[in-house]
Parts: sequence; C-alpha cells; structure tokens
Amino acid sequence: MLRSYLNKWKNKLSRVTSSGNYISEVDGLRFIAIMPVIIQHLSERLIKHTPIEFATPIAQDQLAFLASRGTIGVFIFFAISGFILAFPFAKYHLAGGREVKLKDYFIRRITRLEPPYILWMSIFFVVLLIKTDTEFTTLALHYITSIFYVHNFVFGEYSMINPVAWSLEIEIQFYILAPALTALFFSIKNKLTRRFTLIGSIFLWISLQHYFGWWFAPYKMSILGQMQHFLVGFLALDFFLFDWRHHPQKSTYLDIAAIACLLIMAYTWTTEYWKNLVFVTSLFVIFMAAFRGNLFRRFLSTPWIAIIGGMCYTIYLVHLPLIEFLTLGTKNITLTNYYIVNMIVQTLILVPIILIFSSFAFYYLEKPFMKKDWFRDFKVMISNWSNKSRIKKNIMTKSNMIVLLLSFSCTVIAQSNLSDTISQPPSTTAPEEIENTIFEIKELEQLIELAMKHSPALKEQDLLIRQRGHQASLSKRRWADLLTFAAGWSRGTTNLLDQNDDGTNVNLLLIDRTNSYYSVGFQFRLSPSDIVNYKDLTSIAKIEIEKAKTRKQTLEFGLREEVIRRYHNLISAIEILEIKVDLVESNKLALGITEKYFKEGNYPASEYATMLSKTKSAEEELVKMKNAAKMAYQMLEEIVGTSIKN
Repeated sequence: MLRSYLNKWKNKLSRVTSSGNYISEVDGLRFIAIMPVIIQHLSERLIKHTPIEFATPIAQDQLAFLASRGTIGVFIFFAISGFILAFPFAKYHLAGGREVKLKDYFIRRITRLEPPYILWMSIFFVVLLIKTDTEFTTLALHYITSIFYVHNFVFGEYSMINPVAWSLEIEIQFYILAPALTALFFSIKNKLTRRFTLIGSIFLWISLQHYFGWWFAPYKMSILGQMQHFLVGFLALDFFLFDWRHHPQKSTYLDIAAIACLLIMAYTWTTEYWKNLVFVTSLFVIFMAAFRGNLFRRFLSTPWIAIIGGMCYTIYLVHLPLIEFLTLGTKNITLTNYYIVNMIVQTLILVPIILIFSSFAFYYLEKPFMKKDWFRDFKVMISNWSNKSRIKKNIMTKSNMIVLLLSFSCTVIAQSNLSDTISQPPSTTAPEEIENTIFEIKELEQLIELAMKHSPALKEQDLLIRQRGHQASLSKRRWADLLTFAAGWSRGTTNLLDQNDDGTNVNLLLIDRTNSYYSVGFQFRLSPSDIVNYKDLTSIAKIEIEKAKTRKQTLEFGLREEVIRRYHNLISAIEILEIKVDLVESNKLALGITEKYFKEGNYPASEYATMLSKTKSAEEELVKMKNAAKMAYQMLEEIVGTSIKN
C-alpha cells in the first residue's frame, strides 16, 4: 500500500520539460545543490535560537564550519543554469538543432518562473506585514524591488521579504545575457578552440574580478561576481554533448573525486585568487563525475533524489521562512550540549517536514506552470481541477447520503415490481484487479536509453557511420593505386651453331642450350588530377561522416521526443484511470447503501435504478480507460523496443 502511494506521488512529482531534454543527472545535481543550502540555514537558526551553550565554541567546531559552507550549493545552481540554458542554443549552433526564437525563450522564462515566485513573495510580504512592526512603505519598497529583481542594486543587501532571492536576481541577469553568450562561444565550430576559449574566459573573468574588486559587495551580488560559475556550466555542456553523452565511460575514481571536490569547494570558497581557480576546477569535476562516475552517477539518477532535485525551485523559495517558523517550536528540543548531536536532531525533524510541504507546494503551485503554453490551456486546467473536486466531493458526501436515504420510503410492492424490470447488480471489481491498473514502468530517462539502444534506425546509422569511416580510410590509401609492381620469369631452349677447328678440319656443331629469364620492376604513376583532387576527396569523406553523425543526432532527438510524448500520454492515462477507479469504488459504496435501504423498503425503486445505472456506466468507463491505458502502454513499449516494466 505504501509503495503504491509513493509510486503515485513519484509520478505526480516528476518534472515537466517543454523541450524533452530531461537529464536525470542534472536534477540529481540540483539535489546536491539544494541540500547544503538547507543545512546551512538550519545550522544558522539552531545557533541563533538554541537555549544551550555548546561544549565546543562554534568558531572552533569544524562540523559547524562545514555546515556554514552551504552557499556552495548556490554556485552549483549557477553552473546548472549555464548548462541548461545553453543546451538549445548549443544544439542549434553545433548540431543542426532547431533555432531558438528569442521571443519564445523569454516568454518561457517568464511564464515558467514568475508565477510561483510572485505568489510566494506575496505570501511572505503579507505575513511580514501582519507579524512585524515594519512600516508598510518600507516593506512595500522591499517587496516591489524584489519582485522586479532589482533589490540587490537598490539596497545592496539581502531582501527583507525572502533573503534567498539575492541569487535569483543574478540568475535573471544571466538569463538576459545567455543568448548572446551562447552565440559568442558556441558559434566556434572547432572543438578544441571553443573549449580553450571557454577555459581562458573563466580564467580571465576571475582575474578581472580580483583586479577590479568584483568579489566584494555590491558587485558580488551581481553577474560580475558570479559569471565564471555559469561559464563552467557552458564548458560542462560542451563536453556532455560531444564526449560524455555518446561515449559514457564510468569511473570509480570520479566517485571519490566528487566527494573530495565538494570538500575542496567548502574550503576554497574565499576571495583568494588561487583558491578561486581551484574552486571552479572542482566545480567542473563534479559535473564530470555526474555523467562519467559510477556510484555518483547512479546516486544522482536515483528516482527520489532526482525528484527532490527537480523540486529545488520551490524548496529554495520556501525553506528559509519555513525553517524560521518551525524552529520556534523545535528550538527547545535538545540532546546533550554537542553541536553535531543537536544539528542531527533538528535535521531529522525539520528536513522531512520541509520536503513534504515543498512536495505539495511544487505539485499545486509550480508544476502547472512547467507545461509549455500553460496560460493558453488555463481553462482546460481549471476544468480538470473541477472534475477532480467533484469526484472528491462525491466521495466525501457518502455519510450525508445515508441521512438522505433514511428520509425516503418505499413499499414492498415497488420492490417486487422492480425485480421484473431491473437486472442484477454489476459484479464488483476485485481490489487486486484495481491495483493492477496502476502500471509499474521504468523512469523516463531509462526508457530513453533503452529506446536508443534498441532502435533499428540508430543501429543502421551506426553501421553507416562505420562504413563512411572505412571509405575515408580507403581514400587516404589511394596512393597505393599510383604504384605498380611487376615480375616475370621465362624458360626456353636455344639452338647455337658452334665451330670446332682441330687444325686440320673445320667442323660445325649444332648445340641445344636451356635458359631461364627473370624480371622485376616498379612503376610509379603520378597524375596531376590526383594531386589536385586529393584534398577535396578527403574533405568529401569527412563531410559524409559528419553528415551521418548529424543524421544520427537528429534521429536521437526525434526518438527522444517521441518517447517523452508517449510516456506523458501513458502517465496521463494512468492518472485518469486512477480517478475512474476511485469513481467506481465510490459508486459501489453508494450502491451498497442504496440496495440495503431499498430491500428494507425505505428507498424508492427509481432512485435505486438510477444508482444502479450510474454504477454500470462508471464500470464501463473504467474498462474503456483500462483499454486506453493498455494501448498507451503498448505504444510506449513498441517504440522503446523492449519491456518497460520496472
């Protein structure tokens, strides 16, 4: 039962990506980014509110120091933003992807991020207005500047409404610059040149920061103080698209390196120049381990880790005010006078509450805005919510139905007459059958990998690439055609006429002699056309290989989009199926009550007939929905090419 409930919520909490480029490792990295932030703010509130005096002063406690380094999670978020936002632009410039229209790009940013941000900031504004003595004008000014992402510029400090919003203002600045930056870097076609340019830009930017003092306020709260982290995301994307994605090589050494680099980042988050270089290097290694590590990659791709990471925007917005509120009740829960013990206690109590609250907030207040063009389908969304509400209302009013049934009366004659006109009640569906209607399927990213692995079109394209490669190798060895080797051997008899002079007579002799002849020779033919055309022929061979690879990438993108489309069709069918199951169960419960009072003569025959008809209709709809879900399941399995059952 618990597993079924968790699976139900796992499907509900899965991210919606408009582009279809879902990468579970990236959501896993979001988990790695959000958890240090939560731990840091928990630690700060524990130290601020606890009534006990710790055995070791906080300034000397290494574990408290590590907990205070949670801001490194924000820098990981910056790198993830660089990776994700550059993705469609890099595909367009380097892999023949679809052109990204700037209008669509900015509309998507606004419609995806603004609604939950404005909603939560407005809630926090109202709470502060009620609970604090701050003047309305002061609070309103902080609210307005935060809403328009200029609070850092105006005040040069954290927002009074929600302090964590400082990093979101930097994200907005990067969103505006991203199209130009991606065009600058990813328009460079040569891979080595592009990567050296990115690495050089990171090095140069850090140098400029230290020269001009951008590491200090107010510059550090702007893109000037954080650009290198976004560029690390660019560099990681470059390696992902052309190395890590198509040639995944797992390494346990990278698992160890990932843990080590997280610690290194904690100790190198300073204003020292060389430590900044070590910091960005460690940040890149974490991305490398995310895609090429062994255990680390598997950990990041774990469903619930990726799901929590996918909810990071909501968690980031609500966790600090929630911690401030919850610690008012948990600050007196103490155990010993050691910092780490009390920190663990607070974490075990508060983190589950934060995650549960964030799950509901994500599902109802953020996920609806993840769907592309949600504002155009707003009426449909409201209609769906209304249908679900009616079903829940129908279920919740069963107790009221009993009171209604008792207010009616029916004669025994009507009961006997009804037996001639109404068929037997429909057979009930076994609970096991209802549970079997919930399909257990693999994660989306696993399905995409399986589809890539079993696709005949991709296999054919791989063979074509190999064929083009062999043809290119043959063209490079055409010099052998210019060289000719010849050898010969012959054997024959020759008649010779010889003269023998013995001093008296001259005698003529006919002599037979057998001879053998051997010949070996090399001939080198140099044609001017071969010299002139050699470079062009080699270029044509390379172009054919690139053409085949581009075709393969196009097929992969198309296959990925089709898998995602069919996956979401199946998930939608399953969700509707669950609603139909609940509706059937509620109707059966109502029918059982109606039948009981009908047989006792306390309920009219017409009402019993109506309830019987509604129950039959609901079961018929359930059967149809089962068939539709099975069809969606089969269609998804067909394109994946193998079993999709988890």
